[in-house]
Amino acid sequence: MKSLLGHLPYLHFLTYVILMGTVGLVVNSWMPTYVMEHFHMAQGAAGLAAAAYQNVPGLLGLFVGGAWADRWSRSSPRGYVYVTVVGLLLAVPGILFASQSPIFALAMVGLMLYGFGVEFGDATQMPIICQIVDSRYRATAYGTMNFVQQITGGFAVYATGLLRDLRIETSSILLGAAGVQVLGSGMLLLLKPRKRVR
Repeated sequence: MKSLLGHLPYLHFLTYVILMGTVGLVVNSWMPTYVMEHFHMAQGAAGLAAAAYQNVPGLLGLFVGGAWADRWSRSSPRGYVYVTVVGLLLAVPGILFASQSPIFALAMVGLMLYGFGVEFGDATQMPIICQIVDSRYRATAYGTMNFVQQITGGFAVYATGLLRDLRIETSSILLGAAGVQVLGSGMLLLLKPRKRVR
């Protein structure tokens, strides 16, 4: 832990992961409520729509993003970073469509776009860790990343509930999540891995 927490590139990556975990858990946790309220659907139907329209394209995003990143990384050590940023920025208009469109079909297209793009980041997390962390500590680095991401994401879900208690619309909260996603993408671009994964 001393080695990891004293390593600036890992701390930089951990900050990016915290931001993305915050966005991901807020979207996953509150999108069903938004769909139910905004489109006047039953709770079960809203939950199914919010999950299916995001996760099915997300599976495709894992394969497309992973394969593309592996290919790009052959010519540039930053290939994994670049593909991740492309996917995350692709997901931003997805959040905007999903949370701002008055038409259900367009909102679900947005959710599909979000699910597809955001999974690029899941496909490339471990390769990026392998580029910036000593090979002796990769599993610890990944486990620590997951722990911190879930804890901070949980706090974000709770904070979203507090904001809703203050009568702040879920659509506005999701709009803020899109902004955090852009910030996280920018932070990831600052990361400069210098070695290829072995």
